[in-house]
Amino acid sequence: MADVVGGGSPNFEAALWADLGSLRMQVTPENVLQVHNAIKAEAEYLRGQLLGVGYSLRVGKPGLEQVSDFAASDQGFNGKIRTLLEQCQTYARILSDAADRLAKTAAGYGHSEQEIVDSFRKFSASFGEQSASPLPATSGTHS
Repeated sequence: MADVVGGGSPNFEAALWADLGSLRMQVTPENVLQVHNAIKAEAEYLRGQLLGVGYSLRVGKPGLEQVSDFAASDQGFNGKIRTLLEQCQTYARILSDAADRLAKTAAGYGHSEQEIVDSFRKFSASFGEQSASPLPATSGTHS
């Protein structure tokens, strides 16, 4: 089994890689494509959501008093919104990087490039559908 997640760079990114690393994901030749597909699909979904809102999220000046000028400034709400969007973009990139690493791991396990692409295409066609979960169904009873 291969440990997939690691690496990273300055503070925020390192913390995100550490969060992924704390999941202790272990991949095998049998599950590497499923793990790759789930992470890549989530990265693409998040990027799509971010493109949908982009930097158009801005707070206008809520009133005429001085505090409203600050609230609408880059030091106020708009700066915080921009920072949050940048953090989300970084997280999507890190997920994408992890998926790329998983694709390389899959190739190392003997999966062809075409198998990796076809597997993701099949997975992404049903991504988000509850009935198409890649996880096995549970009976609903626990012992």
